Amino acid sequence: MKKHRPSRSTGRSDKAHPDPPAKRPRQIIHTQTFRRALQQLAPDVQRSVQHKIAYLAIDPRHPSLHVQRVRARPGTWMCSVSRTYRLLYHHVGHRLILQEIGRYPLLARSYRTRS
Repeated sequence: MKKHRPSRSTGRSDKAHPDPPAKRPRQIIHTQTFRRALQQLAPDVQRSVQHKIAYLAIDPRHPSLHVQRVRARPGTWMCSVSRTYRLLYHHVGHRLILQEIGRYPLLARSYRTRS
């Protein structure tokens, strides 16, 4: 015969839990090269870029960014905007400097990457 175990409490209460404190977003700086390249992109790609920049500002390690180190440029990082577009940036203190944006095959050839 099995012994009756008292039910365990999940530790949850009916009260709403407060959200964790938000991280201070990083300051975003666009280079002239980045601005020119961004203007040449299609409007839907530009929207995707703005979403990814928002993720970068709050959490540069967000999984959807698929961040890689750029081997040819020390201190430079590459993140995914879409399947075909990548964004190059680097950190300076609490700032992110957006350097370039373009199609992945072109950037990958110019700047070999590593994880």
